[in-house]
Amino acid sequence: MMFATFLIVASFAAYLALLFWANRSARPVEGPLKITRAAAELPGATKKLRVVTWNIGYAGLGRDADLIVDNGTSLRALSAAEITKAARAIADWLVADGSDVVCLQEVPNAGFLTRKVPVRDVIDTALKDRARAFWSDMRSVIAPPLLRVDHGMAVFARRQMQDCAAVALPADDTYLLALLKKHYGTVISRYPIPESGQEWVVFNVHLSAFDEAGHARRKQLNTLIGLAEQAYRDGHFVVIGGDWNMRLTVTDFAHEADPEKLLWVSDFPKEMLPEGWQIALDATTPTVRSLNSAYVPGKNYVTIVDGFVVSPNVAIDTVKTADLGFAWSDHQPVTATFTART
Repeated sequence: MMFATFLIVASFAAYLALLFWANRSARPVEGPLKITRAAAELPGATKKLRVVTWNIGYAGLGRDADLIVDNGTSLRALSAAEITKAARAIADWLVADGSDVVCLQEVPNAGFLTRKVPVRDVIDTALKDRARAFWSDMRSVIAPPLLRVDHGMAVFARRQMQDCAAVALPADDTYLLALLKKHYGTVISRYPIPESGQEWVVFNVHLSAFDEAGHARRKQLNTLIGLAEQAYRDGHFVVIGGDWNMRLTVTDFAHEADPEKLLWVSDFPKEMLPEGWQIALDATTPTVRSLNSAYVPGKNYVTIVDGFVVSPNVAIDTVKTADLGFAWSDHQPVTATFTART
């Protein structure tokens, strides 16, 4: 009996060691992504393009949520019913927005953090008339079903998507619960403009959130700019949209947060942008809020970290952040329209 007990304990310890090693060592798959085509043929791109970016916070970080990694007390603050409601609301909003290209971050398959709610499937179903691609940037390995996690970035398009690929950016040192690695990166999709020989190149980006002093974010930004510059030098129109996790502009929205606890706050280094490149943002409305507590206007820290950077041959027509009161995510969607300069 004692020997059998020893074997069970030893086997469990070995499994935990393997679980730890496998997840700490896991790396995302980079390169071309599978594109799920729309049922009907989509039109080609035009010289105007409407793009929305939104970090949906896996539909689990809405108004009533806090998060332990941002000085909150919860890991899963919302119920399955609340997550389901948020997923459906996010999907409905995206349908109504009607952008040519949708760039989403923190899109989850059913798993631990979503209480098994298949958030990605909900959004896919609502946007089934569009081409779409998904890149997994945080996935558990050999974890039991109850603890599985599979989150990533998604792109949806109402225009012909020629191809789509993922590139992981330089890693930071953070792990979720000292185990699971979030691999920040960019998903690059291309939309040819018929009979022009040119195309829109859209980068869906998500930079690190909690690296100290923003050092990893600067390295990631440097790599990202290099990729975007090459697309521009090739004669294309470049739009980079996403969650930069850096303040894109100075903000003074009212809050009661302790500045010493806002360790993730870092400013976008505008000096790193090449000449002629522009930042597109809506300065009137915050795009992110702190997760130290449930959202209360004027109490939580809010600022602007979501928006766009565009190449010199792209004109910024409009940029608007939808003020949703952080009802369904700790971020708010930003929609912009652009015109190709020829």
